[in-house]
Amino acid sequence: MVNKEKLKGFVSGFTVAILICLLTVSAFASPVRNTIEVIYSNIKLV
Repeated sequence: MVNKEKLKGFVSGFTVAILICLLTVSAFASPVRNTIEVIYSNIKLV
């Protein structure tokens, strides 16, 4: 029979490994660029 402490350690380690993999995949996603056109007139900054 499998020791419950070993099973808890395996499950928690597996969960942490999956979370790390998911976070690194989202970090390497390609950036999205959008271009907008802005029209302004008579704006003065003081």
